[in-house]
Amino acid sequence: GRYHDYTFNVFSQFVTEDSICIDVGANIGVTAIALALLAPRGSVLAIEADARNFDFLRRNVSANGFKNIVMVNFLVGAPGTKKVYLFNKIEPGSSPSISVERAGAHHKYGLEEKHMQCVSLDAIIANHHLDRLDFIKIDVEGGELDVLAGAEQALARFQPTVVMEFSAHCLMNFAR
Repeated sequence: GRYHDYTFNVFSQFVTEDSICIDVGANIGVTAIALALLAPRGSVLAIEADARNFDFLRRNVSANGFKNIVMVNFLVGAPGTKKVYLFNKIEPGSSPSISVERAGAHHKYGLEEKHMQCVSLDAIIANHHLDRLDFIKIDVEGGELDVLAGAEQALARFQPTVVMEFSAHCLMNFAR
């Protein structure tokens, strides 16, 4: 639809055939697959926190035969932090995370809670031995500032283009 067409047109302005990309909040893989199509000689590191969404991501990448997408199942955030991932059963792509201290206040949303240790984007990049990074897409329902806090080294070293979707509702209610 219009949202995706517009977004992918934006991506195509920054992603080249050999770009190294990261998709933080990959969900079921729509953006990771679009990035892989734009960068057939490059690669995409798709990161998804929820195991259920990650399973769909893995199946979609496999069903479409992409060899340039690497998938990892982590909650990305500031180094050394623990958060509560709040799975939204009605709309899984809108599942936020919240600090452990604030989690109890959000039972009214009817979200399934899972305590998780955050992994910094810098640690993930180091673990995958990336020596270049051209593009990062971040869509993590209010956790965007935590992702950026855990990417300071990568941002300074590689100076990638960052495209970030955010929800004012999630930033106000979950990230504060």
